[in-house]
Amino acid sequence: MTLRKRIILITLSLCVFTFDPAAQTLAQEATPLNNVVVKTGIYTPSGDLDDFDNGLNIEGAFGRYFHKNFVLEGGIGLFGTEARFNGTSATLGTYTEEDTIAVIPFTVTAKGVLPLDRLELFAGAGLGVYFTALDGDLTTSNFGSFSIDDSDMVFGLHLTVGGTYNITDRFFFGIDGKYLSTEEAQYEGAAFGQTITVKGDLNGYTVNGMFGYRF
Repeated sequence: MTLRKRIILITLSLCVFTFDPAAQTLAQEATPLNNVVVKTGIYTPSGDLDDFDNGLNIEGAFGRYFHKNFVLEGGIGLFGTEARFNGTSATLGTYTEEDTIAVIPFTVTAKGVLPLDRLELFAGAGLGVYFTALDGDLTTSNFGSFSIDDSDMVFGLHLTVGGTYNITDRFFFGIDGKYLSTEEAQYEGAAFGQTITVKGDLNGYTVNGMFGYRF
């Protein structure tokens, strides 16, 4: 290795050590900088989907400690909800409507952390991009059946709060709750020779159990 390459390597090493306060602070406390988490729980819709059923929520996340009291987390997930409505109207006659909504969120969350021995409490807020799809079917006695099968992408905000317990220095489990608020998604379909547009937000709550690993 040439002298020039050695100087470059030494300089880069010093820069990483000097300009990564998280590495210095947490290394001194023997705390791993990163963590991965898997979560599963319930999505409870509200807002425009208030009449829909509770659905399954699954998430995976990667977190990075920039300080023992601050974590930045990126996540991906899958949640959904469905509903069935029956009724009678003067126009449609007797009808049955079945709707299923599935959502894939990509989120970034900033968390404040309060370490209490093996227990950690946290609260945070973040942004998300939500890819959503609607599969809706309407069956009527007067006009037959039609369906909407469409997707959209919307942006949203979320708030979260929860806690974890450190089983060891590496492994932990916990629980969290989240409230999310999004723009209105727009879905389109054809019925009776006309374009039908359905709009609605994805607002709701999730409550999850989680298991994680620090490294």
